[in-house]
Amino acid sequence: MPENTSDVLRFYLTKDGLNRAEEGKHVIVNAVGAAVRQAGMRVELMRNTAQARDRAARSPEYSLVHMEAPLNGRGLTFRNCYGGPFWQIDQSGARWNWEVARAQFKPIDAPRAEVDTFFTNWREKLHGNIATQFSKQGYIYMPLQGKLLTCRSFQCCSPIEMIETTLQQLNLPIVATLHPNESYSQSEIDALEQLAHRHSRFRLSEMPMAKALAGCDFVVTQNSSAAFHAGFFSKASVLFAQVDFHHITANVADLGAAAAFDAVQGGLPDFATYLHWYWHQAINIEASDSQTRICHRLRHFGWPV
Repeated sequence: MPENTSDVLRFYLTKDGLNRAEEGKHVIVNAVGAAVRQAGMRVELMRNTAQARDRAARSPEYSLVHMEAPLNGRGLTFRNCYGGPFWQIDQSGARWNWEVARAQFKPIDAPRAEVDTFFTNWREKLHGNIATQFSKQGYIYMPLQGKLLTCRSFQCCSPIEMIETTLQQLNLPIVATLHPNESYSQSEIDALEQLAHRHSRFRLSEMPMAKALAGCDFVVTQNSSAAFHAGFFSKASVLFAQVDFHHITANVADLGAAAAFDAVQGGLPDFATYLHWYWHQAINIEASDSQTRICHRLRHFGWPV
């Protein structure tokens, strides 16, 4: 007889995530688990394997997976919103399709002092003093991600083409970094080395993100989270790909390359107001109303909580 899983929530986690959850140290798993248990659901923790995903796809269970496309018709995905206790739960594994990405940015009606305090407190917690010691030292910071030779569906062009476009638009040097969790093919490394050989203004660096953000004039990237954190350093960003926090960036898909590079050198967006709005669209699992917010979000997607 088939197992009845219609009242079960299964979390599908990486090995490290599963270990933390089993030890009771995975904060979002703890928070969501408590909310659904209160509604009478059972919670199970699963390793995110190909076999487990295949089984989930054929199951009536409710499922949550970290930073991937939902696994079944009752599945959702969850992801931290670039720092702090702020999390999103949504029906798409693609950040640029999240509800917050499609929402119109309308600043919350709050006293300016409250907005500024929110910003400065989180700047201090996430980045410390270095974020207050920013300057413009005459270079572009370019955090590279993966698949450097491929233009994916959410991108304007491949990352290699992004580098070439940036070199054509401005005369500033580019300090590029590779993503520590990506594996790069020899073809990708060769392409970067050829670019560096042809263009003395382009170089690869192992500079830490905070240091790069503190000293750059602005950021150019596909959709790296570094573009979000740039706001803590009073730096603007040009994006060559879709993302959820696009509202106050200069996006090449919307503006074109020339206009985007013009925009990023203009006035600085009000990141404090944006941060206050953006993180209030998420679930703050440390807030007193977090359980209510979690249940409201899950009910929004038809879950029985």
